[in-house]
Amino acid sequence: MPTTCTRDYSPICGCDGRTYLNICVAHSHAVSPRTTGACPDATSAGPTTCGPGGAVNQCPKSTFCRYSEAQYCGEVGAPGECAERPTECTKEWAPVCGCDDRNYSNDCVAHSHSVSIRHRGLCQDAAEAAAGTIGAACGTANTAGCATGLYCSYPPAARCGTTNKPGKCRARPQACTSDYNPVCGCDGNTYSNACSAGAAGVSVKQKGPCPQ
Repeated sequence: MPTTCTRDYSPICGCDGRTYLNICVAHSHAVSPRTTGACPDATSAGPTTCGPGGAVNQCPKSTFCRYSEAQYCGEVGAPGECAERPTECTKEWAPVCGCDDRNYSNDCVAHSHSVSIRHRGLCQDAAEAAAGTIGAACGTANTAGCATGLYCSYPPAARCGTTNKPGKCRARPQACTSDYNPVCGCDGNTYSNACSAGAAGVSVKQKGPCPQ
C-alpha cells in the first residue's frame, strides 16, 4: 500500500462507498476503486441496515447487504448496511474470499455480485476446490473432518458441536483486520474478532469475551 500520496484532486469512489481524493489515497486505505468520480449521495428512501444473513430483499433495488470483515458475513456482530452494487470494476488482482465461499479478483467484483467479503486472499487452493471440501458438513458423528487449511464453523444452534446440528467446512482466513469486536471461541479462548478466530481454526461460540 502507498505510504505517500499527492494532493491531486482526481476523486475516486471506493468499494467501501466512500469518496477518496485520488486512487493513491484509496489504495493507502486498502480500498479498491469502484468507479472514477465521487460516490453518489445516498438518496434512497429504503432501509440502510439489513440482515442477518445478507437478506438482500431488505435492501432497495441496485443495492445489497454488505457486512464488514469483522462481522464475518453476518454470523456475528451488528446488522449489515445496504450498499450500492458496483456496475464497473477494475481488473486489479487483489483476491478475496466471498461470503458465498467463492473467489473474486477484488472486493469490487465481489460486491458487484452482491457478495460481502469473508476474508482477504483466496478461499481455497486448486486441490481443495477439486475435492469440494468447502461447505461440506462437519462436526457430527456421521460426517467427515475438514481438509487441511479448513476448519469446522458451527452455527449458533449447533453449540460448538454439542448438538446433532452439523457445521460447515470453511477456509481459514489468510488475513484479518485489526478491528476489536471480541468473540469467545469454541475452545474457550477470546479472539479480537470472528475472522481471527477462524484464522486459528476455531468456530465462534458467542459474541463478547469468554467468561473468566
